[in-house]
Amino acid sequence: MNTARIRERGGRCPLLPISVRIDLHLAAGFVFLQLLLGASIGHAQTAQSPIVVDPSLGTLNGGTGEIAPRPDPITGQLDYQIGEDFGKQIDGNLFHSFSSFSVPTDQKATFTYDSALHEPGGRPAIHNVIARVTGREASSIDGTLGSTIPGANLFLMNPHGVIFGQGATLDVKGSFLATTADYINGPGFYAAPDTVRDSM
Repeated sequence: MNTARIRERGGRCPLLPISVRIDLHLAAGFVFLQLLLGASIGHAQTAQSPIVVDPSLGTLNGGTGEIAPRPDPITGQLDYQIGEDFGKQIDGNLFHSFSSFSVPTDQKATFTYDSALHEPGGRPAIHNVIARVTGREASSIDGTLGSTIPGANLFLMNPHGVIFGQGATLDVKGSFLATTADYINGPGFYAAPDTVRDSM
């Protein structure tokens, strides 16, 4: 029977048959492959959208939870489109509430509104989009933050911070304000974690 000698530091091991050595090698490789697969599956299970709608505004037509991105039909860039159905409109203000809100590098987050809804006989036009973040993480804007709503101002409120990276860009039709305040006076729109309360 063919044998192979395995050397280790400090001496030699007894002779082992080649078939045994190959079996041990394959077993080690199989365990390594399992570890790799387990790591990749675990990563896939924990990955989530950077934009998550929370339930604090009540029942929303768009529902709550993660917003899935859509590829731009021309550029292929991933775009998280945040329509009015994910928010609550009061007169000319459109309120949004998120447990997390960030825009990854080379991706977009776009607030939208169906213009047909404010045609004569429809709802009032939107003048302000007010988005709050009620979670405990800062918002990292590394891609494009935008709004397609004509003339509407965009407010982003996160008490834990709003960080703009080198690749961050803005594409809004009105003014933009990012703030670390935990509430906006007037409508009584709060973003304090665990104490979200509104007088709207």
